[in-house]
Amino acid sequence: MKIIWSYCSFGGKRLPDDFTIKMATLSLLSMKCVTHYKTELWTDAKSLEYFQHLNYNSIVVTRFDGWEDERYWNIPKMFVYSKQEEPFLHVDFDTCFLIGFRVPTEGDVITEKMRQLPDGRERWCMMRFKDENLPSVNEIICSGLIGGNNYEGLFRDNYVASLEKTADTRDEVVTYDVLPSYEEYLFTQRVVSSGRTVQLLYNGSYLHFWCRRDATLSKQDIYEAVINEMLEFYKNYDLELRRADGRSGTVGHKD
Repeated sequence: MKIIWSYCSFGGKRLPDDFTIKMATLSLLSMKCVTHYKTELWTDAKSLEYFQHLNYNSIVVTRFDGWEDERYWNIPKMFVYSKQEEPFLHVDFDTCFLIGFRVPTEGDVITEKMRQLPDGRERWCMMRFKDENLPSVNEIICSGLIGGNNYEGLFRDNYVASLEKTADTRDEVVTYDVLPSYEEYLFTQRVVSSGRTVQLLYNGSYLHFWCRRDATLSKQDIYEAVINEMLEFYKNYDLELRRADGRSGTVGHKD
């Protein structure tokens, strides 16, 4: 099992800020403190220097298929899903892992939760983007934390289909409501059609802050205060683990 994070700068237009790096540090450090899973970051050449000091087991530098339209900010993530060939879980930077976290081995597709089909414009968008040749669904697979053990073709085919579906909206005003239509609804249709099983993560073993780049300042201040405290906790926890194991070095950085 491999844990994956990804960051695309959209051709250098959205380089990671200090808050993003702080979240990335906490997410990686907490994962390393409570599990032995391999950790991997996918990012582009323009963002690489911001993450190089962090102790990922591996970093993959990619062009994300040359994608630079930041309105569709989930397309680069879907590209990363499509390139996987072994059991994996892709997680967002705003996720902190707790003692007892593990990735289930018994499900074909893994997600943090199933959610009901929404109302309003988001539902309208999903109906617009759905594949008429695949079964309709009333629950959709959430993509905040997503991966799988037996998923051959699912993520790759959904990535290709999503590129085709979004091609018709390139000249439109693209709102957030559009994004889950292809990443979640269309993907869920494929999973159901394939007969694959879906397994939920145990939600008491991680915290997903759901940070948004357009969050209000007061909301981000709250998130940052919590992240600062948890980061300090895991730095101390990691230091104790290193001492017990006879290791040394700067927490969150390569020795």
